[in-house]
Amino acid sequence: MKSAPLCTALALTLLLSPVASQAKGKTIQLSISGPGLDLPIHTDDEMLVRANPWGGGFLDRKSGIVGPAGRYLSDYYRVHFWVELPSGDVRIMYMIRFRWDEDAGRGVVCLTPRDNPWSTLNTSTIWLGDLEGQCLYAQNDWAGVLRETITRAAGP
Repeated sequence: MKSAPLCTALALTLLLSPVASQAKGKTIQLSISGPGLDLPIHTDDEMLVRANPWGGGFLDRKSGIVGPAGRYLSDYYRVHFWVELPSGDVRIMYMIRFRWDEDAGRGVVCLTPRDNPWSTLNTSTIWLGDLEGQCLYAQNDWAGVLRETITRAAGP
């Protein structure tokens, strides 16, 4: 008998999660700046914007923390998530650092540490707890498209 309220609560949570995410706004663009790019590049590639900051869909959480963040803090790209809010305003709502790890053949995402000026914005968008300031592998498909976008823009 006790499982009925639990099942009801779980069902409501699952049904309302997409509504809560939509109420926060829709990611419409990423801007990327870093090595080899004279100016920031902007993309609205569906694969990239679908992995919005609300759910951290760009992270491969199953792989866990990659290692010491210092290893990944050179030659990285800043990736800003531009979100259209329900009010119609468009603004940056999240920032990550991205770097391709040649040894692993995978993209790495470093989340902003709490002592970074971007931390206030990031933690007001989504709280990732102990993952803040850590580096994790990026979702493979997302990282591949992002890397291709950067390579195309940087040129030969």
